Amino acid sequence: MTGRVTERAPTNGLDVHGRADEDDVFDVDALMAEVDRKPFRFRWAGETWEFPAGMDVRAVEHIDAGRVMQAIEMLLGAEQWGRMIEVPDILDAVTLKMVLDRYLEVQGLTVPNSARPTPSYGPGRKR
Repeated sequence: MTGRVTERAPTNGLDVHGRADEDDVFDVDALMAEVDRKPFRFRWAGETWEFPAGMDVRAVEHIDAGRVMQAIEMLLGAEQWGRMIEVPDILDAVTLKMVLDRYLEVQGLTVPNSARPTPSYGPGRKR
């Protein structure tokens, strides 16, 4: 077996990588270049709208925090968002959620369930 042997400094139990480990790096840039993803397109109000092929992690954070409209605005970009809010047709919340759910499915993600109100039972009250 051939390979470089490097001397490791004391680490107090922490995993510290040395120079030899730099060759053993998961190359996300190469991975992203190899993946052939296409933008997600949907038609509404006679136009085709497009979300990016890869979902920005900031949009995921918006969705997780319940800021869905900020996520949609980010995914569409300024130009499409500006056009969308000027369309006189109504894109209802249920339909928009179905579009977003489908996009997340294509991305390999799921929308977290929104909290639903539950009845409050006080002490001594029967359910």
